[in-house]
Amino acid sequence: MKYNPHVTSSRRKNRKAHFTVPSFIRRVLMSELLSSELRSKYNVDKDRKLLLERKKNGRAVADKKGIKFTTEDVMQNID
Repeated sequence: MKYNPHVTSSRRKNRKAHFTVPSFIRRVLMSELLSSELRSKYNVDKDRKLLLERKKNGRAVADKKGIKFTTEDVMQNID
């Protein structure tokens, strides 16, 4: 017995739901975590590390420019 009324066991309807879904959702549905051996073999973590490095560097540049607010700045604006 199915508890969720939005889930069907029909192959035809499942295929239609899969192929008509937007690609950004399909990518999440089709993704699967890899084992540590496969991650190291295909160097998957390299991409994630690069994204984190870029994010860190962008925040460092923003801090140097003085864009970020300090707690003192916020407290002065409140008074």
